[in-house]
Amino acid sequence: LNNPQSAQMAGLQALMVAPQLMTEAGTNIQIKDTHIKSKTYTMSLEGLLNADHTAKMGLYGKGLVKVFGIQQMLNTANARLTSPKTPESQKEKAQQAVMMLTTMQMMGQQGTDYEGHPVRIFELELTKDGKTLLNGSDLSAFQNALQ
Repeated sequence: LNNPQSAQMAGLQALMVAPQLMTEAGTNIQIKDTHIKSKTYTMSLEGLLNADHTAKMGLYGKGLVKVFGIQQMLNTANARLTSPKTPESQKEKAQQAVMMLTTMQMMGQQGTDYEGHPVRIFELELTKDGKTLLNGSDLSAFQNALQ
């Protein structure tokens, strides 16, 4: 492959064959017992993605995210946003955090984590037809609004 065009063609061919090979091999990605902790919040994640060359995105699967501490993070972001001590340069970041955390609170289902703490639950699904679902609702309208 001394010719750059030949190398590029070989790479493209490999990209086109990879989904078929991964499907035939039964390739999947499993996320299990994954936890992120800080003093303010805890997040747990588990899920399974399966390779499938017939799926619109080349894969499909489901995941579950549980977040504890959204309200505490929201309180902290609001305090920074309204504090006269917060420099103006940091207020935009605080405003973005408030908007993101408020959206997470609204979109997440209420539940409890493995330790019994109140959490917001996000059931994510990537369907074979390429839709992204959050707690059973299609996110395409939400994604289009963000663009």
